Amino acid sequence: MDKEAITILFCTQERSNQADRIRQALCDAGLTFNWRESNPEIVAHTPTADVILLYCEPASASSLDNWLEAHQSNFPPVVQLLLPDTRPYPTANAAIHLNQLGALATTLLYVTEPNRLKRACEQSSLRLVASEERFRRLFEDTTLASLLITGGKISDANRACATLFGAQRPQDLLGLSLLDLSPPSQPSGQTSAGLAGEAISVTMTQGTHRFEWESLRLDRSPVWLRVITTLLSVNAEPVIHAVFEDLSVERDQRQRLEFLAYHDSITGLPDRNACILRIDQMFTQQPNTQPAVLKLGVDDFKSLNNLFGYQLADKLLVLVSQRLASGLVCEHELFRMPGGKFAILLSEVQSSETLQQIAESTLLLFESPFELEDFSRRLQISIGASYTDSRQINAQTLLQEAQIALSEAQKNKAFHYSLFEPAMRAKRDNNLRLREQLRQALINNEFEMYYQPQMELRSKRVTGAESLIRWNHPTRGLVPPNEFIPIAEESGLIVQMTRWILVDVCRQGRVWLEKGWEDFTLAVNLSAEHFDAGTVEADIDHALSESGLPPQHLEIELTESTLLNRTDELIVLLERLRQRDIKLAIDDFGTGYSNLSYLSQLPVQKLKIDQSFIADYFTNKGNRAVVQATVLLARSLKLATIAEGVEKPLIADSLYAIGCDSVQGYLLSKPMPARAFEMWLESHKAEQRMSVFTAGRRHFPNT
Repeated sequence: MDKEAITILFCTQERSNQADRIRQALCDAGLTFNWRESNPEIVAHTPTADVILLYCEPASASSLDNWLEAHQSNFPPVVQLLLPDTRPYPTANAAIHLNQLGALATTLLYVTEPNRLKRACEQSSLRLVASEERFRRLFEDTTLASLLITGGKISDANRACATLFGAQRPQDLLGLSLLDLSPPSQPSGQTSAGLAGEAISVTMTQGTHRFEWESLRLDRSPVWLRVITTLLSVNAEPVIHAVFEDLSVERDQRQRLEFLAYHDSITGLPDRNACILRIDQMFTQQPNTQPAVLKLGVDDFKSLNNLFGYQLADKLLVLVSQRLASGLVCEHELFRMPGGKFAILLSEVQSSETLQQIAESTLLLFESPFELEDFSRRLQISIGASYTDSRQINAQTLLQEAQIALSEAQKNKAFHYSLFEPAMRAKRDNNLRLREQLRQALINNEFEMYYQPQMELRSKRVTGAESLIRWNHPTRGLVPPNEFIPIAEESGLIVQMTRWILVDVCRQGRVWLEKGWEDFTLAVNLSAEHFDAGTVEADIDHALSESGLPPQHLEIELTESTLLNRTDELIVLLERLRQRDIKLAIDDFGTGYSNLSYLSQLPVQKLKIDQSFIADYFTNKGNRAVVQATVLLARSLKLATIAEGVEKPLIADSLYAIGCDSVQGYLLSKPMPARAFEMWLESHKAEQRMSVFTAGRRHFPNT
């Protein structure tokens, strides 16, 4: 074996004086070799070699990847020569420093040994007989597990083969057949005896065979092998030479990848792909079945991720899956869906009433809180359902309908279960169309800002305006904000839209400032999605810088839902904005989670009382009490108050009497474009000069 010439392909970017030094080192070591040289960029066109000796940076050897793709398993081993600052090539079989050339010959023999052994095993029977001693050395000393089969029995084995099958000596394997080292059947379900006969037949007729095989060690533990058999002729007798490669680790990895292809890595449950396959299987094997799907979602799962981190959120998903698996009493199959969602597959549902009962019992499973580390709270769960009801639909449609119903259920805060109805799809499709039209509207500049005045009750002076976006649709005309704003929030377009709003409003504020409106503030509402995006401060900075508007003329309105899942980072951000004289207000106060402990910590200056409490102010004692309590609370916290949706002079009188600072609503004016707002303000100032508001006279200008 030592005298067999090794063909070495020396790859370098340019002619190197190291080539002579390397060849001399190999000669000194007594290695018999053929020397070829090539540029790495043309290595794919160079004749084959036993080994590639790489002397260049990995970045310059990109063509080796092309060679690997073209030749696959025939790709020769790579040995890289390293300089002190050279990075090892990722697929190199070995690497050796130039100052260690004395060990290079040994390294080359080591990496080329498997290929040289295979070539030796494939020689004709005459050559094998003539080279019996040489073959014996190759056979016994190689690290590849090898054995010889004569007459169906193991007639010879090397040390590597003994180690592979758990034998103390190679002799312990002699006389055994491959079936003695195999289970009764293979993973395919076919018998080992039948498949072994086929493998021997192929080897005898074709001269060689390659296959995978589940074998057993002597202690009967399983081992997964790749087997290469070659037909030899020794003394005119057929002999099968078998080489084994242990694929147990590779097989475990393959099975893991196959598992992950259809299972969720967090909960271990089958995933969406598995769910689709299972439903399709039901339709195929049981054509008359009526399966149903319950799509269960954890409300505000995205907020949980942001607030508590992904690790805790993942643990919560595991607890949810465990509660579902142990709590559902009906026959079902459970799947994990993307996001904080699960699918419950029911094989047979006869009515919507049955489906609703199952959904209600599932919701009851989540009445008790989850206890995890520092987290202790109930999770709000919503369920959307769909069932075939004798319809001819596929798995994709069934899941899609359940998702549409889930979206409806999550919007309905009173009842967290919804069964799919065709009208929901029409609504969904309309929302999708509007979403795409919204994207185009941002490009085509179809939006316009309207302004609704805000007036101080004591002085009747208009001190600012709330900016409200309007969409001038090219075919529909003015689209109501309550129709497109929720879609913008769901799709994430609200962030891009708000950036445009901030710039446009600040530009308008600069125009009015130059006209002398010095004590005037423009309010912009920011969504929770914008804070989640993490660009609020940068977007405000850009708008103020681009427009030149002083920050004290800008007011940022935040909803209580934005503040509910607040973090310390949000408090720090708001404090920075306030220190820059940007005003902060809580919008729609009273409609969300009004926690007094956090309200006292927030660096806000104003509470906006939601219009739902103002509309029936005189007829609803509860709402009137909320308004009065809010005004008192704000006063105790030294916060200003402004009431939205004021339409009647008597309500304005009453608000003034209880200490409310400002009002906004149709009593003053509807929202108006910038030019109309200017004209209205001039008119209001004229009327203000003509009459002075007093609570007793119940007189209000511009009514």
